[in-house]
This record gives sequence, C-alpha cells and structure tokens, in this order.
Amino acid sequence: MLAGLLVGGGALLVALVIVVVFAVSRQSVPEPVAGVSAPPSSASPESRTKGPVPDLFVTTDAKDSYAKLADRADDPDPVTENEAFADDARTPSYKGFDLKLEDSRIDSDCAAGVWGDRLEALLVSGGCTQLLRGYFYNRNREYVAQIALFNMANETSARAVAVGLDPDPNPGQDGALGFMFPMADSILQGPSKAYAEARGHYLIVSWVARADNSAYGDGDDLIALSVTAEDFKDFITRRLNRR
Repeated sequence: MLAGLLVGGGALLVALVIVVVFAVSRQSVPEPVAGVSAPPSSASPESRTKGPVPDLFVTTDAKDSYAKLADRADDPDPVTENEAFADDARTPSYKGFDLKLEDSRIDSDCAAGVWGDRLEALLVSGGCTQLLRGYFYNRNREYVAQIALFNMANETSARAVAVGLDPDPNPGQDGALGFMFPMADSILQGPSKAYAEARGHYLIVSWVARADNSAYGDGDDLIALSVTAEDFKDFITRRLNRR
C-alpha cells in the first residue's frame, strides 16, 4: 500500500509540475490590449510596403491670405465629404477636362493612405486628424487625378508634411521619405506629376497621370488637369470667409 501511495503521490507531483510550468509559460506571453496593434514583425523601414511616386513633385508656398486658418484651433470643425465635394466639385470642368469623381473617403488615421515611416511620423507629430482622398477620371477615361487633403494642427505642420511627401528631397542621400498610396491598384503606376499646397492648416495634394499609365507628353496638360481636380478646395475659401 505504501508503494501505491508513493506511486500515486509521484504522479500527483508530476501533474502539479506540469500545471505550474504551463501557468508560468502563459504568463510570459502578454495578452493583447484592446485598441493597441501588435508590433510589426520587423522594425526595418525597408520591410514596409512602398508605393509608386511621381517623377515630378512641385510644392507651393502657403498664401498669407489664409492666415486666419493657420491654426486648427480657429477652425475646429471636421471636414466632411459633402462639404468638400459640394456643388460642382464632384464633376469639375476646366480647359477641356471634364472630370467625374470615381471614389472618395475620409480617414481619421492619416497614415492609412501613405507609406514611409518618416512621413507617418510627421503626420503624428503634426497632429493630423483627417485625410480626405478622392480620384477622378475625365470623360473618356484617358486621364486620372487623385487628390488628398491633410487636416493638420497648423500651417507649420502642413508645410512639413509637404516636404515629407517630396519623393526625393536629397538625391543620392535620403531618397523618398514616403508618399501616398494610389486609391486603386490600376492607377498612378507609371509616369506622373504631383503638386502640393498649404492653405492654412490644410495641405492639398493632387497627383495626375494618364489613366493607362503610359508616359505623358508635351500635349498632356497635366497642370490644367491638376487645377481641375483641385476644385474641391474652394470649401477652404468658404470657411475663410466665415471668419
């Protein structure tokens, strides 16, 4: 009977050890916290997805006439799609370009529409709260134009993001800080141009190209295409006039 007790006690001891080891191993793996994303498998920026970039990028200095909107504290109302794409902004027309809005969206996570660790850091440090995006085709779907509006904390941060979007600010050195993702897989994969302008605490970006991703030529007025797509930014002027 003693031998039986010893055998039984030994089995019980082994079972207890297994339970303790299992409990300790469970405690060594932290449970995920609700609302917090798991860390990436690699911290290397090179491991992150990169997208296409324009071969020409032009920035325009902020205009003094929008000084009243230089700080979001003086213009706190969130932008809505109905506000930005009001009236004819969904079907803008200029210099032979008759555009139609194909798709649009607003994200509260501004990094959702861009790639590049340093660019994402600029959006976070600059207090970006909204990213409005949309893209247009012209009537015969020969050209495509994608627009974006970053709702930044102030004009200084809006201008900093414009610099961060520059595909090649230091040729041969840093290379691209990052850029926007195309809203559709089939667009903006070839030669393209992009333009950025700060208006108060807003940064407006337009990205234009031929819809079939072929090379543009002297006969392709991509500046006029950009101006046409940027018709939506008139809502900023309307906000300014209410101040």
